[in-house]
Amino acid sequence: MSGRHGPLSTPSKVLDMRGSWRGKAREDQGEPQLETCLPRPPAELTAAGRVVWKRVARRVGPDGLQVMTRADVGALVRLCELEAMWFTTRDRLYPKDSETVQLNRPIRGKSERVMDEDGKLRWEPGPVLGYEERPEFAQLIRLTERLDRAYATFGLTPSDRVRVKALPVSEVPEEEPDLE
Repeated sequence: MSGRHGPLSTPSKVLDMRGSWRGKAREDQGEPQLETCLPRPPAELTAAGRVVWKRVARRVGPDGLQVMTRADVGALVRLCELEAMWFTTRDRLYPKDSETVQLNRPIRGKSERVMDEDGKLRWEPGPVLGYEERPEFAQLIRLTERLDRAYATFGLTPSDRVRVKALPVSEVPEEEPDLE
């Protein structure tokens, strides 16, 4: 097996924000230092992704945790789209007008053709043999796991945020150019 093993390296800026001595040591080794910024949402974002972008991008940009750079746009796009998918899936499982949640669905045996009282043939569902988890529920769990990892990448989870302290904001241009 080839490639990198173990956890991903934490960026030096994040290490500096946590107060770790390793951040300064890495700077001496030539790690790129990128300026924090708040780019505009890219055109490829879905409408739901744009709603998430407006909320999340400010948290990680120059006025928030100060970890967003132009190089991070792709990762933030994926985070926004994942969160939008999470909300869509959740809304299918938990309709806003419903008081109950259907996490399981019945597994039925073979349907039978029966004659009703009017002499017409119709299909009658087979007996319930058991229940299975709805695919949306499994999808929601997978999306939650992926979303948690994406949040951790930007320091947006409580356990990651505790280790981050804000650094002074460098001068950021007021108008960011489009990335297209």
